[in-house]
Amino acid sequence: MKRIRRIPFEEVIHMTRMLLTMPPSEVAAHFDVSTAFLDSLYHIDPAHIRHKGMIYEYEVPDEPDEPDEPETPEVIEICGVEYSGAALKLLRMGKEKRMQLELQAKQRAERKAQRLGPNAKTYGRRSTLGRTGPLTPDEVREIKKLLSEGLSGRAVARQFKISPATVRRVRTGQSHRFVTDTPE
Repeated sequence: MKRIRRIPFEEVIHMTRMLLTMPPSEVAAHFDVSTAFLDSLYHIDPAHIRHKGMIYEYEVPDEPDEPDEPETPEVIEICGVEYSGAALKLLRMGKEKRMQLELQAKQRAERKAQRLGPNAKTYGRRSTLGRTGPLTPDEVREIKKLLSEGLSGRAVARQFKISPATVRRVRTGQSHRFVTDTPE
């Protein structure tokens, strides 16, 4: 049996202020709430709560009805919206919906792999090209020079270990506009 207790927002604000100077166990004893509830307060955004909003504490019994079910964090409900992270959302989603999302993600990855081919090189922030940091003005001048000589954007991108989109932005002047052809 779950016990639901309404906690006014002002009281929650007072709890969070007390947590700055007192240990969580003392604050929990003072307000008669669980320490898990106090731990779950870190992600509350006060902008989502109206001044008359309430926060609800759900207490789950020590022995769950279904022992094979994974443990979930306590749920905080703010103005009818539950907050407790994406993990709990996936758990509540249901097995069929989770499997459908996993299948869609797998199909997207397969389609991308087919489109790029087996020897494709990845670009972007999470790429394995090994480049770190922004382009230097000397590199931008070299890129502009190679592009003016007729080298393709992909070849230039491969040479500097950047994405072709970055080369395109340099060529069109969307980025590095103030780097001139002559060094200072």
